Amino acid sequence: MKVAFAAIINPIVWEIPLSLTRTCARNIPYNHPSTNYTVVAFIIASKKSTGRFVIATISSNAMITVASFLLAVAEVLATMSVKSRDQFIYKYFLRRDGGSADPLAVLKHSKNSKLRLQLAHIETTLEIVFIFLSPLIIGYISVSNMADGGLAPTATDMIVGALIQYFMEVAVDFINVSYLTVYANTAYLEYAPLHHKHYLWTMGCIALFTAAYSMNASISNSLSRIAPIANGTCLTATCGHETDWVWTMPCVTASNSTFNACL
Repeated sequence: MKVAFAAIINPIVWEIPLSLTRTCARNIPYNHPSTNYTVVAFIIASKKSTGRFVIATISSNAMITVASFLLAVAEVLATMSVKSRDQFIYKYFLRRDGGSADPLAVLKHSKNSKLRLQLAHIETTLEIVFIFLSPLIIGYISVSNMADGGLAPTATDMIVGALIQYFMEVAVDFINVSYLTVYANTAYLEYAPLHHKHYLWTMGCIALFTAAYSMNASISNSLSRIAPIANGTCLTATCGHETDWVWTMPCVTASNSTFNACL
């Protein structure tokens, strides 16, 4: 269920607001071209934080590898098809009937020529940020992966899981950059170091806000807080569980105080 959500459902659901914000970014009239990405970056960060948080709670390294591979395929396909998808939106949804104006003119405007490269670069940056930030948050607030009777995931498991995702992402980035520079004939390598003066601070604030917002929304809706020690003495799954947070399931809700109903 976690693999299906993180690798398939999450990317599809977030593509709707991503398409809308890309359209919005291209139509802001007076901003500097280097700041186009800010409108879309919040949505990309929300997508990444949600998916990587779920993957970080998967206990099986084999399933983490499967999820990472599926995400890799989805990211490559998204990079290759984003131009066509945006052209479709502008051509078939934004064209005025009987008008002579070119519906694709905004895509060709010089101010928007680098947006595709900006977003590809941000995808890479935020992917890596949340690959390592998610296990840190899970370890800090103590979230069970629900696979071991409410036990806390070990540091080794979380590190190995993060490294699997990281190296898969490096491979994806190589494929995407190769495609953008060789096949799509874009100046990705020339663009990469050319950010505006406060790019680092801006991206830091976006990542921090998104992590805090996503965690706040996720914890209240998908996790339950149950005292890990029942009767004041026991620390095992027979009377509670080690972690402070567990995924909300009917058995957890029914038991209301222990993990026993899920065993």
